[in-house]
Amino acid sequence: NGAFQAAAPQVVAAVNAGEDFSTALASIDLFPQEFLEIVSVAETSGTVPEQLHRLSPQFEAQARRAMEAMTATFGWLIWLLVAGFIIFVVISIMMWYVSLLDDAINNL
Repeated sequence: NGAFQAAAPQVVAAVNAGEDFSTALASIDLFPQEFLEIVSVAETSGTVPEQLHRLSPQFEAQARRAMEAMTATFGWLIWLLVAGFIIFVVISIMMWYVSLLDDAINNL
């Protein structure tokens, strides 16, 4: 993700300056509070790599579910737009036909 790549130098510079890893991550405002708290606890206990390895599948599954929901929502939205367009075309043709019939009746 470009946002994370762009923020990486800032995080590295903060850690190299002696700041805590969790504080450096919090300064870029890209991570949820829950994640930052878990990283803070892991940093205190000295198990950051293990904890991140444990969290990775959870966050990946969460992202996958969010993408599936977004895809389903956009699918329904596109379906509704196409259905609306078809209904508009059908009603337009029907109104044109009714107009022709009305003109024919008025000319008699």
